[in-house]
Amino acid sequence: MKRFALQLFALLLTISVSAQDNMTIGKRLYEQAEGKRWSKTKTDLPTEFGKAVPYLEKATSEGFGEAAFLLAEIYEDGQCGKSKRRESFGMYQKSIELGYNRGYVGMGKCYLYGRRGVDSDQNKAYEFFMKGVESNEPDAYAYLALCCVMTDIAKKTNHELALKNFYDHSINHVEDIVFHKDINIRYIWALFYISDQFKTQNAEGQLVDQDIETYCEVMYNTKRTDWMLEAIKIMYEKNISSFLQRYYGNNRVSIYQIAADIIKQEDVYDNMVAKACYLYALSAERESEDIDDAILKRNYGMTRIEALTRAAELGHQKAQKLLGFSRDYVMLNLKGKVKSYELSSADNGNYWDFVGGKVEFDENGLIIKVNDQKVKLERNDKGQITKFTWKEQMEEDYWQDVNYMYSYDEKGQVTEIEYHGCYADYNSTFERNENGDVIKRINKSLTQGNETNKYQYTEFDEHGNWTKCISNGTIIRKITYWE
Repeated sequence: MKRFALQLFALLLTISVSAQDNMTIGKRLYEQAEGKRWSKTKTDLPTEFGKAVPYLEKATSEGFGEAAFLLAEIYEDGQCGKSKRRESFGMYQKSIELGYNRGYVGMGKCYLYGRRGVDSDQNKAYEFFMKGVESNEPDAYAYLALCCVMTDIAKKTNHELALKNFYDHSINHVEDIVFHKDINIRYIWALFYISDQFKTQNAEGQLVDQDIETYCEVMYNTKRTDWMLEAIKIMYEKNISSFLQRYYGNNRVSIYQIAADIIKQEDVYDNMVAKACYLYALSAERESEDIDDAILKRNYGMTRIEALTRAAELGHQKAQKLLGFSRDYVMLNLKGKVKSYELSSADNGNYWDFVGGKVEFDENGLIIKVNDQKVKLERNDKGQITKFTWKEQMEEDYWQDVNYMYSYDEKGQVTEIEYHGCYADYNSTFERNENGDVIKRINKSLTQGNETNKYQYTEFDEHGNWTKCISNGTIIRKITYWE
């Protein structure tokens, strides 16, 4: 009898050790795969996580709630294919049934984001996160804060307290939050580094450099364009040229590098590219003692002036102001802050200007007068003139509206002008030289016939604007500039 008891004990011990081995091996393989998520080398994550799955499945059947939770995380992350994702909710439930309270966080996420077979329900998400908090699960504090910040729950709860609790319970394991796989958690953690309530302060009550760098690192790691922009904006304003990127070989990451990353991305809105170019140019200018245009061009693809010009072309108003740039200057191929220009000829020279023989601009580079008359202009959402209307005198006491209508290329230069007048309509297209100046105008009209004008430029001012042109005769262009 005693011998049988010893044999039974040994068998149970073997089964217990075997079950524990499945859990131990499965968890170790899971953690190894998770560690490769941020690796510099390209890693086949589905294969890596797949190694852990059979052990975690066995451990789940043996009653380990943590194994069920890790399986749910693998399914949720899509590492076992799309078909398995819907099973993550059930596995989170299974982990709770087996006594693993972190499953509350997983179920809360499903309700918060409305996925894996359940509809979005803020109240249910909040309830599950609260259960996780009551069980003192660290991630629960993070998601409760996220739920309060990003949903209507904030109106019904003390979300400031939720944020404070999140901060208090996370401060001792910052690395886990800074590189959390949910970018929304990284984001709300980053908010602490610029909030008045939770920031670390020096004697003057300002953010210390380390806090700002951590904030920028977190924002950069989200890989969301708008948040990456936020990072370089803060860096520029706080006079920090770079921060330490700890998960990529402890390399320092500069404003130029982040800006270049944004500019190279596909399907980025023009206004975001413009902001990135502007900050790139300004920060490069500030660090000009350490980095020159040749290095910028080689490493990041553009010089300061190229970046500033692109920002201006994309409508960035501060860049335009710095360059004396306006859509009207681009339209007329003018460089510098032109105040006015006037055409004249003593020998019947003929230059067909896009708007008129005498043009005046305000300090922002916008046309305000043509031929001494205030202008009536229509513009598109880019600020380009699409229609210019003025009155022409038909008889002694009779005036009638006539107009030009403009079309543009991607550079903002005029490609076509339609004239609609009292006795004639015509259409003009243009050929340009490498400087953007018109060298040929092709005019077509059903009522007036076709005509081609050629232009040769012989003199330029210090800004690169032409001041003398030959076309039948000599045309002089007198240009004045804002100081």
